[in-house]
Amino acid sequence: MVAIVYPNRIHFGVCVRNLNIGVGMMLRYFRMAIWVVCLVPNLVLAAKIFPLSVPQPDPVNELWRWQVFSERDGLASVRIDDIAQARGLVWFATDQGVSCYDGMQWKTYTDQDGLPSNEIQAVLPVADGVVWVGTDNGVARLSSLDAPNGSVGELTDRARWQVFTEDDGLPGIVVEDLLEDQDGRVWAATDNGAAFFDGQAWQSFTTADGLAHDQVNDMALGSDGSIWFATEKGASQYDGVTWHSFRLLHL
Repeated sequence: MVAIVYPNRIHFGVCVRNLNIGVGMMLRYFRMAIWVVCLVPNLVLAAKIFPLSVPQPDPVNELWRWQVFSERDGLASVRIDDIAQARGLVWFATDQGVSCYDGMQWKTYTDQDGLPSNEIQAVLPVADGVVWVGTDNGVARLSSLDAPNGSVGELTDRARWQVFTEDDGLPGIVVEDLLEDQDGRVWAATDNGAAFFDGQAWQSFTTADGLAHDQVNDMALGSDGSIWFATEKGASQYDGVTWHSFRLLHL
């Protein structure tokens, strides 16, 4: 809108050029609004059909997350056969003794401390605080009085390791694995059968009792409380009363 002033008169008029520009802008905004209204539902539908996947970092491939330990840090050996954790401590079965780590310090026990061998093949801390280790020369048990609770600093150099061999009822001298069953009994898988410790003595089982083979390499506790044994010639299951063995059928 413009106003033209003459002496004693004022004339009002419309600037057609500006009006055309205003109408054009309104049409453009209107078309954009329609475009947005139509686009948004399509974007929502596309997001449901093709959800956006944000790649997550793989911690295994992020080297900065890994901390490596070796003999320089206090680990007995870099050859590790078994690992177990209990009461804030991590136990490592190595070929040079059993090492314990509390997050700050290391402590290692060897045959110089009472173990029957430095070749440790299994380690098992149990609920009552006792620590069991399986070696190539029998089983050893660390008294709960000497077993630490959260700190290597609580470990004593005068640890009382109780050693069990074939003379004590073990069916074999080479111990491959250790397991605690639902009744708190400790089982040992050996090169000549399996056995559990009842608190006083070892009760042994061999092929004569139903075990698939006397060379027992590993054990696992089933959800029903039964124990599974991996042997050289198949798998066996023991439910506390009956043995069931599974072998390869040669057709």
